[in-house]
Amino acid sequence: MNTHRLLIFFSILFLQSCLYKKVIITKEERNNIIYKNKQLYLYESNIGNIDTLIIFKNYPNGYEPNFDFWFRKKVVKSDTISTRRDFGKRFSTYPNYEMNKLKNQNINLSVDILYMKTEFDNELKLTIYPFNEEFSLTGKNGKQYIFENNASKNLETCKTNSYCVNKIIYQEGKGIVFIEKGSGEIWKLLKQLK
Repeated sequence: MNTHRLLIFFSILFLQSCLYKKVIITKEERNNIIYKNKQLYLYESNIGNIDTLIIFKNYPNGYEPNFDFWFRKKVVKSDTISTRRDFGKRFSTYPNYEMNKLKNQNINLSVDILYMKTEFDNELKLTIYPFNEEFSLTGKNGKQYIFENNASKNLETCKTNSYCVNKIIYQEGKGIVFIEKGSGEIWKLLKQLK
């Protein structure tokens, strides 16, 4: 009998969690998300170094899971909970050390690219962590967004830390096209390899 009750409880929980509405994402907004899983990009620096960068999917990867939304709404009972499930796609960069012959001459870029929309947003938003800026994507190919306010930047060690990033420029239709490292080295996108 207890198994029967438990089955009914979980069935009700499942059905209730399936009824939560989602934030509406238009086809144009989906097209603004240019990155896909395991894409490879080729960059060249102002001192002649060439390196590849892998972009891969991370969490979140679409709509907020029903159970997570239910838990925040019913158990945590936060008054800031929206009535619709948020949409988000996060991509992370990974320096492609496997292809590099010179391990000390590489891009060393480790950032998270987040596309996000909540019910309180009119457009799809773009954030690149660890930067503080957030931009609404317009869908206009070629429009650029400059990220300069690096929250994790340590001014004392940035010039010698190969992972420190001063500035990133993201271009709609292409993604990250410009990277300025703390050392002053500048990397520019050459092309997408795959």
